[in-house]
Amino acid sequence: TEAAFALRLNRAHPILAGHFPEQPIVPGAVLTQIACNLFSQIVQQKMTLTSAKNIKFLNIVFPDSCTEIKYNIRYEKLDTQCYNVTCHIHNDAVQFAKLSLVMQNEKTADEQR
Repeated sequence: TEAAFALRLNRAHPILAGHFPEQPIVPGAVLTQIACNLFSQIVQQKMTLTSAKNIKFLNIVFPDSCTEIKYNIRYEKLDTQCYNVTCHIHNDAVQFAKLSLVMQNEKTADEQR
């Protein structure tokens, strides 16, 4: 199963002020968290990242020159509460990242801790 999203970047967002004031970038952790949040929307459940099988940041997202990024998310259900999630983050010209994640229902993950 798959889904696609397009997001506009807000150059004035506070998270960009610290990364870096002279030439802001979108941190990799933020790109990954967005993928997790989008997946939670897809399955309409609060999900948590339980494993990052592979994360490759291929290019830097500069919000001054890149105002929109796209997320293509593919996923497969492993069991009743767990999913393999693959995400490609890009715009029309550049591939920014490839993520291979395992996501689990947040309540189930909390119970296992």
